[in-house]
Amino acid sequence: MATSTQNCDRIYIFRLFTLVLDGGSYVYRKVLEYRACEKNKDLKTHLNNSKKEIQKSTRVNKQQLEKLFPNNGPAIATTADEFDITLLAFLVQNTCKYPGENWIKPEDDNSEVSNLVRVREFRNDILHSAKTERFDEEEFLKLWNDIEKVLLRLRPNDQNLVDKIKAWQTEPFDKDLESEYQKLKLQLEKWEEWEDVQERVKKLETKVEKVEDLLMIRDIDDQAFDIKIGALRDIARDVIATHWEILATDLNVPQVKVTQIRATAMEEEEKIFRMLCIWQCNADGNTSFEALFKALKENASTVIFDEHKLKDIEKKYQLV
Repeated sequence: MATSTQNCDRIYIFRLFTLVLDGGSYVYRKVLEYRACEKNKDLKTHLNNSKKEIQKSTRVNKQQLEKLFPNNGPAIATTADEFDITLLAFLVQNTCKYPGENWIKPEDDNSEVSNLVRVREFRNDILHSAKTERFDEEEFLKLWNDIEKVLLRLRPNDQNLVDKIKAWQTEPFDKDLESEYQKLKLQLEKWEEWEDVQERVKKLETKVEKVEDLLMIRDIDDQAFDIKIGALRDIARDVIATHWEILATDLNVPQVKVTQIRATAMEEEEKIFRMLCIWQCNADGNTSFEALFKALKENASTVIFDEHKLKDIEKKYQLV
């Protein structure tokens, strides 16, 4: 009997996982495509017009950039069907501007942003419930109805979504329950972890200062700014492999900043990029690219870097 009850709880949670992950992805995808067409003529144009803004962000990783802009070229996606929930959430929050947006907690209204935030909060509630593994039918139906209302508020008159929701709730379950359960749980946790990292990055930016603002203070024109950011991003992604902290010391980046960067959950590429930007903002030091290239070569025995790619970047941005 206990096993039967446990399986029933598991199926309830599995169905809710599906509703939040697949339903949430569906509405985020449709919101992105609608807003892209509203702001630009289609998704591909929207992504290309937002490329500089996306590439400057420390909240998108290398794999996501490659999916958006293969081989650093123009966007080719005409739909958002291949974007996972974390990338969809990033694009909606960072390229679709909403007046007075508040992505922290839902306002007491039925605005698009508030309902998108509610989807995220339902995710947190279900993940918490999954830890107790106790979910009776009454709880299941109440939470299901609450989530369904929010999804349909985001996509009113969408019969395709209505049909999907009905299928997710009632279709016979003939899969390996535990395997499918763990897959969905992992994806939801990945989404939750991604947003948690975004919050930590925001806090770090408050302490370390926003790199873009600091660079703009330095009286350089927009073209020079874009060249510097682009070059630093390429160097972080393609040139420096390991031991960037040693390079930071040689470039006189304050140790407190290095410690703060190292403590974040950002990927190594983002840590290197952040360090290079802080070095670039150091008005008291030598912030020329010649100084960076010299420091790399002088530390070649410890800092692993790709000299051929460094030369390619020199030529691409005409740095020396």
